[in-house]
Amino acid sequence: MPNGDEAPPKDGEIQIEFVDHEEGDEGGSVGRQEFRVDPAEHEIEPSGAPPPSREEELRDQLLRIRADCENLKKRMDRDRDEHRRQARAQVVEALLPVMDNMDRALKVLEGEAPEEWCRGLELVHQQMREALGRLGLAEIAPMGGPFDPTRQEAIASAERDDVPPNTVTAVYEKGYLFEGRLLKAARVEVSRAKAGVPSGEADG
Repeated sequence: MPNGDEAPPKDGEIQIEFVDHEEGDEGGSVGRQEFRVDPAEHEIEPSGAPPPSREEELRDQLLRIRADCENLKKRMDRDRDEHRRQARAQVVEALLPVMDNMDRALKVLEGEAPEEWCRGLELVHQQMREALGRLGLAEIAPMGGPFDPTRQEAIASAERDDVPPNTVTAVYEKGYLFEGRLLKAARVEVSRAKAGVPSGEADG
């Protein structure tokens, strides 16, 4: 404690006392030293960062809400696109049997029915193929190409010496892709080498 004759600390000053214990004849005496520190002359950094202001808290909340809204919008867009794709796929799958039947009808009528009938049916078939193509349908055209088990189903084989083995020599049912994905495998005939003829000689 300051003595009565000591001046009190000025406004803004901090008074610090140090107490020293010195042993004496009667167990020790007490001595005091005083230091006064002016905070204006000595910068004292706070122990931690100041708490965020109300404006900063509101801004952080707004940014989080905006990010959540953007993520929700993207998720809704993906779900909407997937629903549309599934709806198109259902329509295409429902019309595929009609396409196959029209193909068969054209093959049967060719050379037997009047030309006008065949031409009219071919026009309708072409229009349907174009409409389904706009929905994402694409035909698999394997005729004359190598057999691809990922897109084709071999339901018959034939010995051939005019084409290499594993060549598609006939297409019984067309295959289709929907937006690049296999929707229906083509049903085909595949060539094989004649018995007793090595595959290398058959290729030549």
